[in-house]
Amino acid sequence: GIHDLTELLGHGLPAVVLNGALIYDLAQDRALATWAIPTPQAQQLCRLFEEASMPFTTNIFLSSEQRCKVYFNYDKSYPWPMRAKNHTNGLLHDYRIRCHGSVLPHMAEGECLYIGCDAAYEAVLPLYQQVQQIPGVRGFFHQSAYRPGTWFLDIVAADSGKGTAARWLKEHFAAQELVTFGDNGNDIPLLQAGDRSYA
Repeated sequence: GIHDLTELLGHGLPAVVLNGALIYDLAQDRALATWAIPTPQAQQLCRLFEEASMPFTTNIFLSSEQRCKVYFNYDKSYPWPMRAKNHTNGLLHDYRIRCHGSVLPHMAEGECLYIGCDAAYEAVLPLYQQVQQIPGVRGFFHQSAYRPGTWFLDIVAADSGKGTAARWLKEHFAAQELVTFGDNGNDIPLLQAGDRSYA
């Protein structure tokens, strides 16, 4: 999705992805900034999901390769097509790994930037309540605007988020004005960060 947009726009600005945990320059295939979940908390979160038998995804950023490995522990198909500029570099989800056991052994491969799931409200709410008690992380619990009955739990580092990333970009480019657009609850920090915001 990001590639489709940046191709139309001519790769002008870096992309804020993974709920603001990473700013990625698609033109240069490199990260400009990352906000990683501290390793103990990332491990705790994986145990939380695994003990609840909840399907989840985690994105582990490998700085040496400038890309993410995306581990997941479920069998349902990914609802969006896999797209990539190439298949050896880049951030995109062309490197998805079905994890048949615990995700925990893979947490040390790089920086854990994002952990998340989607399911019915009743399944996700108890996890969100537990995540709120874990220091060093930030959870966003919001309903899908496009798939009725589906709720998302997106978890990033406490000091990250779309608002943090947007303010970083504004400062990085010495921009006079930040204009933001959002369509769901996880965009509230982004909308609050904007000089002009549209929901």
